[in-house]
Amino acid sequence: MSIDPDTVSAEFVKLLSKIAEVPEEKIHAHSSLKGDLDVDSLAIVELFDVTEAQWGVKIPDEDAQALATVGEIVDYLRRRV
Repeated sequence: MSIDPDTVSAEFVKLLSKIAEVPEEKIHAHSSLKGDLDVDSLAIVELFDVTEAQWGVKIPDEDAQALATVGEIVDYLRRRV
């Protein structure tokens, strides 16, 4: 599956906004899920579950724990879709 990199970013931001109930305009590449956006652990688990289902990408727990910012997650997805 090949997806345009800009599409990955835009779709991930929409998904994060919906799950974490954070306005899209507050979400930036450098935004930390926990620190800047105050996303709780349950929402992060849901975010990764939905992301895996939406893009057909398996994100191992070790990788998920290392991904702290929106930009890191988007880059990770871009390399795998």
